[in-house]
Formats: sequence, structure tokens, C-alpha cells
Amino acid sequence: VRLYSFTDKGQQKMLSWQQGYGTARLWPLETFDEADYVFLCEGEMDRLVLADRGLNAVTSTGGARTWKSDWSKQFEELKVYIVYDVDQAGDDGARKAAHSIVEHAKQVRVVRLGLGDGEDITNYFVDYGYSVEDLRQLVKKTPEFKKIPEVRERSKDSEWVTLGDSLKPIHRGQNLMVPVIVSARRDERLHYPSNTVFNCDQSAGKMCERCDLLGSGEKTVKIYPSDPGLIDFVGISTKAQRSIIRARAGIPPSCGIVETSTVESGTIEEILVTPELDTSQSDTMHLVQRAFYIGLGLDYNESYILKTRPTPFHKNGKIVQHVMEATPAHDSIESFEMSPELYDELSVFQAEPGQVKKKLWEIANDLQDHVTKIWDRLPMHVAMDLVWHSVLEFWFEDKLQRRGWLEACVIGDTRTGKSEVANQLQRHFGYGEIVSGENTSYAGLVGGAVKFDEAWFVKWGRLPLNDRRLIVIDEVTGMNIQDIALMSGVRESGIADITKIETQKANARTRAIWIGNVREPKNDLSEYDYGCLALHDLIGQPEDIARFDYCVAAARDEVSSATVNRRHSISGKPKFPSETCSSLILWAWSRERDTVIFEREAVDACHSHAIEMGDHYTSIMPLVMAENQRIKLARIAAAIAARLFSTDDGENLIVNIEHVNAARDLLELFYGSTAFGYTALSRQRLGFVKRRQDGVTIIEKLLETRPNLADMLSRTKMVNPTKIADYTGITDDEAKEVLRRLTSTMMVEDKGSHGYAVTPELKLIAERSVPIDYELGADTA
Repeated sequence: VRLYSFTDKGQQKMLSWQQGYGTARLWPLETFDEADYVFLCEGEMDRLVLADRGLNAVTSTGGARTWKSDWSKQFEELKVYIVYDVDQAGDDGARKAAHSIVEHAKQVRVVRLGLGDGEDITNYFVDYGYSVEDLRQLVKKTPEFKKIPEVRERSKDSEWVTLGDSLKPIHRGQNLMVPVIVSARRDERLHYPSNTVFNCDQSAGKMCERCDLLGSGEKTVKIYPSDPGLIDFVGISTKAQRSIIRARAGIPPSCGIVETSTVESGTIEEILVTPELDTSQSDTMHLVQRAFYIGLGLDYNESYILKTRPTPFHKNGKIVQHVMEATPAHDSIESFEMSPELYDELSVFQAEPGQVKKKLWEIANDLQDHVTKIWDRLPMHVAMDLVWHSVLEFWFEDKLQRRGWLEACVIGDTRTGKSEVANQLQRHFGYGEIVSGENTSYAGLVGGAVKFDEAWFVKWGRLPLNDRRLIVIDEVTGMNIQDIALMSGVRESGIADITKIETQKANARTRAIWIGNVREPKNDLSEYDYGCLALHDLIGQPEDIARFDYCVAAARDEVSSATVNRRHSISGKPKFPSETCSSLILWAWSRERDTVIFEREAVDACHSHAIEMGDHYTSIMPLVMAENQRIKLARIAAAIAARLFSTDDGENLIVNIEHVNAARDLLELFYGSTAFGYTALSRQRLGFVKRRQDGVTIIEKLLETRPNLADMLSRTKMVNPTKIADYTGITDDEAKEVLRRLTSTMMVEDKGSHGYAVTPELKLIAERSVPIDYELGADTA
């Protein structure tokens, strides 16, 4: 049984009948009984629309990217037409399903409907009025999806190396298999003569005796993608290309009677590549390599296995990659599959009812003892750890929250272990990238036009390159405040754009941990009245601070010198080993929007805690804002649920009230620390506001009985006891008492020898308190 709830805007959200009944499956299986073809669509509603038009169709009851390899056997010897939704999830899911089904099916076609973003096969028929015949014609025009062999198995003639290793002299000129990600591409396409025909009447006398066309009078020269000299055609004129081809044909340079015809031209795409993301951090993580792909169609921010040959570039002698083939790599997130054995392995992270917070601290302690060796900073461990385990998106109260991933900021003093914790967690988890230095500029993080080896490229930054993954932005102190402000849009929407002639967009749904020290001229957090105020100097605008889901501080004096320098004897192996942690992260990152399920009590708790926190925290530090705090709590709660493998079937991620309560308690811990001081700041500011509110009542009552005082305050900028006494006719002691009340209620500001300045609020109250028929007093100018 599948239940759906609908919003006012027609958006639908799948609900399981109850826990344990939400496992993804193919539906309906009877479609396979007598079919020779089948349409594979995305969702039960689309399947019903296809069936209503007499077409055999099935769907997965999970999200677009959910595909189990066992399902593919159902498509044995069938013609399969995949018609997924027109969006990123649909594209990813269709490619993932096709790669698996093609092993069994007679034929597979991934049909592009050509509709707007987010539309589907139902829109195709119902909104646009296309017919079944239109769909059949579209299927015919769609090229057949070809099986991509497993690269490692097919490449027996080529060694498998990393991009960094490919640059070693030992590999020069060798055919290699190199996993990379395409980070940039030149808009200009390069061309070379791939098929050239020469004809000659052989009338040049003795010169013909030295020509390879002697006898036949014609010759054809073909340049194949694997040709070792192909890169020599890059960056030279057509005339120079023709000279190379003539030399290959064996034609004397001085011959002028040979006719040359370029029958076919090949295309070269100039790109920049970086190491694949599914590798551990290394010295070559930020390596950028120039490459020439013999062909067209490589996509930005996509992973490929290159069959390539490192070769010196004829213009400058630098090593470039001569790419003969590029095969889409299998994405670790898309290819993740749950198994009974893995389910049992990941159960070590699960918490007993009522033990969620205890389990979080148990994991943090294990990471501290066996991984980071940074002692007595468990809140910082938990703060970073949860970002790693946040989900991409989820439904919350029938509204899709497209930003489900977390962003956190760790601010503090130097030498407090912030960067070390991040580095060691990255190594242990095996996923995520740490960026610093030049990569923390706007161009380095988001992208822009860059010059590389005298050529200009449109290059994407680390945020879009790590889409659906995680980055640690270290040394935020070195970032320009203006660059941080420019990132506001991409941080909120998860979409990066670069404008160069035309605007290009890329997904940047990237989990992020920002790490920074206190900016100069201050040296540490203790120089601020409240440590959290250092965020204004570090990050800049309030709206940029508000984008963080939470922040945590690390002060030098929080951990004693004895603890730091004591020899810690930790025996045994970690309870949560690296491989198991990596699998849990992939499970969290591969959860679809429909598989993240918030229980009703959890939703209610997000609301009630958000209201309570909105009342208790000041917006002068915009980390807690009443209008969106419920969503921040939901994101954190979902991350906690994922961290603790909260599932009953390995498919659905269940977020319950205990996860939400733990999220609230963590925020109160982070914000209540002496080093961060957000709680203390809030108490001070909210107490100030209450005193001001109480002061309004006190002053209104005072001015009710003293219209002459109200008149004076409404028309003057500065006051002192003498001025009050002279204007109102009261004694000096009474004037001093009036001024004391104005001061205690913060209605005037002490300006030293100049007296006391009347606040705008006091002026307004005084104006309201002057009776309409009051006769003006003496001149106060």
C-alpha cells in the first residue's frame, strides 16, 4: 500500500503505511508476464498514465536514484524504454538504471522528453497533448543505450594510475587508465584533418621520383584518435596542419601540383581535469591537468575514466593528457546498494530507545580516542561529524526542503585542533575534500574564467565539483569578506552560475564545514565580550552568518595544558572502523527525498523547540531566527538519525522526536559554552529589551503628571539636571531624580561633559505625552 499526501500546490509526498512497509520495489510485476517491451517510468502516477494509454509500464516505488541490481533480471530479453522525470535526479536515476538493465535487456533506450525542468511523462500527455504515436516516434529517434564494459577488466593493455602518478617520467608516452573529474572546458572547439585524400597527375618530373604518390597518383592519410602525433595539430594554422599531413603522405615540401582534399575533420575538446573525488586526501588532490579529448560531449563536474597518454605539448614542453577515450565512471553514491550483511554491519551505530545522545557521545569518544587524538573537544567532533552525515533533501510538512545538507562553522583560537580534527575525520571516513589557500577565493570555491597555460577556460570551483559530497573550507580567515558575501546565493540554493558570454549553471549541493581563527587585529575569542561576536568579523554580513545551521567555538583555555600534554594510553581497535564509517556515509548520501521520513511527533517537536529557541536567543547574532529555526532543527535531526542508522528496513531513514530533542540539546550545548557565549549574549540583550519595555511604562507615567517636562523633552536634544530644573521649576534634587529615572530606563545616553542625549524613543514618548491644549513653556534652544 502506497499513500500520498498532496500540498495546495499539487506537490505529492509518499507516506508508508507504517514502518517496515516502505521498502522500494518494482510495480506492478505482472507487467512482465507477456510483454516484449516495457516503459520504465518514475512514480506510480506516471505508470498509471502510461497504462491508461495501453502501454506496458513499470516503476520503482523508491526515488529516482533508487535501483537494486536484482530488479534488472526482470527485464531479461525485453526492449526497455526509460522515461524518467526531466531533472537532475531523473537523469542520474535513468543512467543508473540503464547501466544495470543493459546487462539483461534486449535493448535499452533512455528517452529525453524535451520538457521543462521537473516535468514528466504525465505532463507530456496531459499538459502538452502529445499522443502515443508521438512517444513511439520519439523512442525510435532515441539512440540505443550501449553497455559500457567494466573499465578495469577491459584495459589489460593499459595500466591503472592516479592523475598525479600519470605525470611521472616512467609513464610518459604510455597508454594509461586514469580516473578524473572534468573541472573546466574551453568554449572553442579545435579541429584536425582526420581523413585527407591527395591526388596528382605525376607531371613534376624528377620530383615525382621522391614522392610516395608515384605510380598510383593518389594516397589517403587518416589520423586516428590514438595517433601519437595528433596533439601536434593543436594550436597551429590550417596551413601548418596541411604541411604535417603532406609530410606524412611522403610528398616533397616543394611540390606544388598535388591536389589536397580534407574529406573528414575530427574534433578536439580542450579540458582541465582533476583527480577523482572518491580517493583519499593526498598531496595531488588539488592538481589541475590540461588535457585534449579526441571527441565531443564531456560534461562539467562529471567523473570519467580516461584512456590517455601523457605527452609533452609541442608549444611549451609541458606534459598534457592526450585522451583517446572517456568512459563515465561509476558514481559511488549512485551505485550504493544495501545488503543483509551490510545492514548487520551498520547496526553497530544504532541507538536503543532513549539513548540517542549517549550513542552520539560514544561515537565521538571513539573518534577522539582512535582517530583524531584531539582531547576534550567532543562538541567540536560532533559538530563536524553531523555535517558528514546530513542528507541531500527531504519532505517536511508536505513541502520539499531542497536543502537538506548542513553547513557548520567552527571558530576559535589558533592551535585548538580544529583543522586536525577535520583532516583526521576526512581520512577516516574516506570522503570529503579539504580546501585552503587559493582555493578559498570565490573563483576557487564557485568558479570563473581562468587562464591556464596561456589558454582561457570556464572552470568550476570546489563547491560544484563536490556536488552531493562535502568540503572543509579551512583557513576562512584568509578569505575576503566580499567573496563570502558573493557566495550567499549558491549557499542557499545549491546552484552555482558563471557568466561568460552566457550564463552556465551547475549543482553545488555541497555539505560544508567552515574553519577559521579570529581575524586580526584581535588574537583570540577572549578579546570579545561574547565569543560568538567574532563571527561578524570572520564572516561579515548577518545574512551570511544566518546560512549556517550552527556554529561551535574552540577556545585555547577550554582544555588544560596538562590534558594536552598528557600521554594518553588508548588500547584496542576502534569500535567504529573506517570501512564501516565510509559505508554509513554513502548510505546517508544516497537517501532520496521520499526515503527520509519524519514522524508526526518529530515535526511537532521541531515547531515547539523553534518557538522556544526564538524566544530565548537574540537575533543580533542571527544563528537562531524564529522564522526558519524549525527547518534548521529538521536538518540537524535528520543528520543525527542518519548518523545512528535510524532505519527498520535499510531503505527508509526514520527521524523521530528523540532525534529532534537531541538536535535542540546540541545547539544549547554549542551556544551555551563560555567560549561561544551566544546564550549569555542573548540573556543580556533580551534583558536589555525588557528593561527598555518596562522603561516605556515608567516614563509614560512620569510624563503624565509633568506636561512641562514632556514638552521640554520633545523639543530638545540634550539635557542635564540644571536644564530640567530651570525649565520645569522643580528643585535640583527633584531634577536629579528625574534624570536618574531617564538613565535607569536607558531613555537618555550619557555624553560626558556635554550632558545626556535624548533618545529618539524618549522624544517620541514625550511628543505623545504633551497635552493638545498645553501652553508652550520657555524657549529651550
